Amino acid sequence: MSETELKLGKMTRVELAEWFGIKPRSYDNAKAKKLKELQIFADFEEIYGGVNIIKIKIPIYAKKGSRAYNIIKEAFPNAWHKSGYDTAARVGSQIWRQNLELQDMITETTAKSYVSRVRTEYYGRVHKQETGSLGWCKYAYVVENRWEEAVLLTEEQSAQVNQLIYEIYTNEQEPLVYEAYKEGTISEKEYEEFQLDWKNKASDRYITFIDRLSKMLGFYPTKVTKITNTEKLKSAF
Repeated sequence: MSETELKLGKMTRVELAEWFGIKPRSYDNAKAKKLKELQIFADFEEIYGGVNIIKIKIPIYAKKGSRAYNIIKEAFPNAWHKSGYDTAARVGSQIWRQNLELQDMITETTAKSYVSRVRTEYYGRVHKQETGSLGWCKYAYVVENRWEEAVLLTEEQSAQVNQLIYEIYTNEQEPLVYEAYKEGTISEKEYEEFQLDWKNKASDRYITFIDRLSKMLGFYPTKVTKITNTEKLKSAF
């Protein structure tokens, strides 16, 4: 087994082969399979001659990582709440604590990360508004999230939350600033500084959101993920 660690940035096909503990030709012959397996260990994008590693989850390759991922993938349909409302953290903890084999292979934190990856595979990335192989998902707020059943907000409360999200997280100036940039009224540097300033104030917006949300509802609701087409999830196995 190779002890080579993943590194951020570009990794060539030769480096990836060494990391997997195989020869470059073997990597080339199984490239699609190996790249799919690499998703368990890192976030990356494929580039000419190799990949660009964006985020490392598990630095050293081990087949047990793939085994653990498959265990979680098989358990996911019955672990995610039938209502569709749940969290990767709760589901990951449940699966990990109920499986002794899994506990010998990975940590509880890694199990949560794998659940998030499985959810993305089936339902896409929440913040990217993507569609996975079985449907799509979105963030939602509930009064309480428990295994018996999530206690949902009323329609009026949900409307208030959505309005607040729009008010705080919508950058109404961006289209105007972009238009000014395209027309040459402001420079590219000024436009980039405007975008950077908006990005840097993300934590301030979150604090404002939590404060106003709690005051508006009288309590702070629980943030969960709502997946669609749960019946397809059950029939996929």
